[in-house]
Amino acid sequence: MKQEVQVGQVDYTVLVLIRTTAGAPATALTEASVDIAYARVETDNDVTTTDVTPAALAALTTAHTDWGLEEVSATDHPGLYRLDIADAVFASGAWSAVVSVVGTGLDPCQIEFILVNHSPFSAVADILTDTGTTLQGELDAIEAAVADLPTNAELATSQASADDATLAVIATLQTSVDDLPTNAEIATSQAAADDATLAAIATLQTSVNAIDDLLDTEIPALTTAVADLPTNAELATALGTADDAVLTAIGDLPTNAELATALGTADDAVLAAIAALNNLSAAQVATEIADALGTDTYAEPTGVPAATATLANKLSFVYMALRNRIDVTATKKTFYDDGGAAEWEKDLSDDGTTYQESQGNAI
Repeated sequence: MKQEVQVGQVDYTVLVLIRTTAGAPATALTEASVDIAYARVETDNDVTTTDVTPAALAALTTAHTDWGLEEVSATDHPGLYRLDIADAVFASGAWSAVVSVVGTGLDPCQIEFILVNHSPFSAVADILTDTGTTLQGELDAIEAAVADLPTNAELATSQASADDATLAVIATLQTSVDDLPTNAEIATSQAAADDATLAAIATLQTSVNAIDDLLDTEIPALTTAVADLPTNAELATALGTADDAVLTAIGDLPTNAELATALGTADDAVLAAIAALNNLSAAQVATEIADALGTDTYAEPTGVPAATATLANKLSFVYMALRNRIDVTATKKTFYDDGGAAEWEKDLSDDGTTYQESQGNAI
């Protein structure tokens, strides 16, 4: 059941029909037979629900009592009850409210109230008051407006005049339409215009392409070349510096005697170097090998040991595996460098018969 109620309504009483779950009217109910609650849709769209306590009414004529419940007549109106609604249900701040009456063996009964700004019982009077008019005054105004409406004869005359004007406009329009070129004429004219336009566009495009090529290649190159040209002052300075440098270089050239002396000295040095190479002894070779093995030091290699590597690199990986930290789990063996960083790992497997280690893998 749905009804409109003015916001802020007080002491509002409704009649509710309560049925059993079988659909029969429920009679002889008291306030102890039911539970009552109400829900409100607030204007911020929140929904609130509140349980209330039903109250007993001494008679159907008892003054309004919030949530008072009284059976109307089990004989004349079976299942019909008076229910007094509390003012909080109609308080401002909500769009609508629903009151629910439930109980054991009862079919739930809901009453929805739509909260409006004007009382549904005085809407017309409120509108007339707000606009400063009376119902009779509005009716008189309507009668006057109807009296001013044109008669059928006046309408027919006006329509005839309008028809004549419309026909004249149509005739003028038809003349203009007749003067329009046909589709064939338009197509021929359009084709000729299209050909001329396409030819002009093609010629223009060729010129534009040529200009683009010039702008893209010649002009930038010319601009760069011009910018790179030395000024007169720079040319004079460069020429003067070049002359001085040439004269200095000529003055620095060795004489024939100096060249002969230098060549003789160079020959002696070359012959001495050749003689020294021929004098390399086994002891010198042994000393170098001893230094490489016993004196020189080598940094630790990084990454995964490669299949192809120098002998020194291979020995270094073996030394790292013997010296540094190794972590072994059920599935991994991880090798670390001197600083504690993991360098490479091997995958481990054991099926109870064969224990296997994979090739080295990257971390």
